[in-house]
Amino acid sequence: MRNNWLFIFLLLAAYAQAQSDTATYRVIMNDGSQFSCKIIELKRGEYIKVKKEDNSVSQIGWDAFKDYRNPADDAKAKAANREQRIKSRWDEAFIVRVIGDTVFGKIERRDDYSIYSFASDKKELHFLKRGTTDILDIYGTVELHVFTDNPEFQKYIFLYANELKRPIFSDSTRKTWNIYRVVVDGPCKLLYDEGPSLFGMPEFRHQFFYKGVLKPANSSLLFNEADFKRYCREALSDCPEVVAKTDKGVYKAKDLSKIVKEFNECISGK
Repeated sequence: MRNNWLFIFLLLAAYAQAQSDTATYRVIMNDGSQFSCKIIELKRGEYIKVKKEDNSVSQIGWDAFKDYRNPADDAKAKAANREQRIKSRWDEAFIVRVIGDTVFGKIERRDDYSIYSFASDKKELHFLKRGTTDILDIYGTVELHVFTDNPEFQKYIFLYANELKRPIFSDSTRKTWNIYRVVVDGPCKLLYDEGPSLFGMPEFRHQFFYKGVLKPANSSLLFNEADFKRYCREALSDCPEVVAKTDKGVYKAKDLSKIVKEFNECISGK
């Protein structure tokens, strides 16, 4: 039995030696010069014995070199760092194109893709797929889905001025479009976007999107309770029960999510 264990030990030692013999290292000397080699023997704090590419063997004092590295490990470290940078700057996402294609990849992280600076300045989407960036025409996009923990920041839709239900792409279409964040999804959607500044103040607004029609739900500027009730009567007329609650003040502008969810339940039950 003892002989068997001794044989296994010698076999493992031989394997470890073979592995060290095949590993190629790059030694960096104090004067900045470098060379590739295989490390034959290493006595930490004293010396390393190396076999260079010309098969010459040298013993180098521990204080004569700065570092020794395995290029394969460096490559792995670079790949890991790159992956970490991608994770910190990019979110997992997929987009739906007008032709029906679904494209999976990553999109550069933003707090909210519906803000005005993104919607007005962005003419293309930089979409990361398998480590390479595809630049996609934003006008061919119908939906953007981002994998985040907050359900109110996961889905965005692109609406075009001349046909909201199904965009038709032409020169005139390219002049007016917007991206909206879907706060509540369903037959009636509660959408959010940030419009252009008015009097130096950004315009934060929610809108109902139902049967292909956009109706204001509230606005951070020039908005009052009478406007809110009127918008609800116009947009949500298919469910008188919900309209009655907004008219009586049971639901106010701060209750938009509840209003749309109850409206969708109401029309689904009819």
